[in-house]
Amino acid sequence: MKHHVCAVLLFVSSLVCAEFDKYALFEKEYRIGRFNDEDSFDMKEAAKILQQLPVPVKKNMRKLLDLSDKDVIPQRLLLLGGIRNADTTDIAKIIALYWGYDYYLIEASVFLQACREGREDALLSEVRCIAQKGKPIVFIVTELAEMEDYFGLYAFTLQRMVDQCAEYPHVKVIATSAFQQEQLSIIVKEKFQDIVSVVCGQSTDIKRNWLERNKNACIVAAGFVLCSLAAIYVGSYILFATMQLQQQNENSSLNQKITDL
Repeated sequence: MKHHVCAVLLFVSSLVCAEFDKYALFEKEYRIGRFNDEDSFDMKEAAKILQQLPVPVKKNMRKLLDLSDKDVIPQRLLLLGGIRNADTTDIAKIIALYWGYDYYLIEASVFLQACREGREDALLSEVRCIAQKGKPIVFIVTELAEMEDYFGLYAFTLQRMVDQCAEYPHVKVIATSAFQQEQLSIIVKEKFQDIVSVVCGQSTDIKRNWLERNKNACIVAAGFVLCSLAAIYVGSYILFATMQLQQQNENSSLNQKITDL
């Protein structure tokens, strides 16, 4: 009987996952990320941005774009930029398009909103569905290092996503961050061996700027974490009090039996 129940649960679970995957992939409003054909970004805009880049950045970009052998395209690339994450994200889009790949953009603000709604694991389903299509794709994840620094719990989902992508040779990951290399966590450095600075003019207070731009999302996410911790504390206290009361009842019963003897 137990095996039959497990089989039924597994079957229902697979149906639910399949249904979710279908919506996650084809219905834009259900997805956390968006494809390049849903983005207002094209090669003309890319060429314009490339012309405006400082000379040192162009040199770094040339190494990434002038790849004669597709096999040397890095599987995981981290781009370090300046204050405006949008600049670094645009460069990530340029790299993906010049490589001949489509891209799927996962913005930190949208991911935080999904976390607030309890849908952070939906990202793994989206990535799996897209990767299993077998087409070359680059997943662009914005502000990954910042997420790792401020929301380690949610960033764990992003770590799993990056590891999941490594299972597919046709899938690449480009992450962006406004941090400088010395500000990166050990985890991020281990995940991304290819780390390139692509925007000049680093801010002296990157962390404060990031918090200001994502203040509302940070407050909501922090509130969610605090509420969860409070619920765990209250639950533990109730359990402890219940156990104490049960122990007292057992002691009273034992004492009564001793008195009766």
